[in-house]
Amino acid sequence: MIEFFVPGIAVTQGNKIAGQRKDGTQFVREKGGAKLNNWRSDIVKFAHIAYQGVLLDGAIECHMIFFRERPKSHYRTGKNSHILRDDAPKYPTTKPDCTKLCRAAEDALTGVIWTDDARVINQLNAKRYGQPGVRITIKTAE
Repeated sequence: MIEFFVPGIAVTQGNKIAGQRKDGTQFVREKGGAKLNNWRSDIVKFAHIAYQGVLLDGAIECHMIFFRERPKSHYRTGKNSHILRDDAPKYPTTKPDCTKLCRAAEDALTGVIWTDDARVINQLNAKRYGQPGVRITIKTAE
């Protein structure tokens, strides 16, 4: 089993931007830009620390839990500013969506932990409140 945590604010991958350069040539690029590239680099760095073996090429199970920091509005004020409000939501149900967060992480792990993210046959993805980042657990399917 491979398990590691990547601290930071997760960036989504999903939409692409198509356009035309001044010379008339067409292009397609990821919408996330530099933020997406930096997030993928962080994932690669921590994945290399956690795993230095051969690329996994069989069936893989992958669990990713994305953590987001709670907004200040979820907490009380004054001397109780460290206590959650009674009406604070238990789970982050706002954007970004989980599947686009996973897509960025899966693509970053291709060529680092597995040969292709198509090898993932079982997946559990979640969003929770906590220290910003993602906890990734990978194991070969049995």
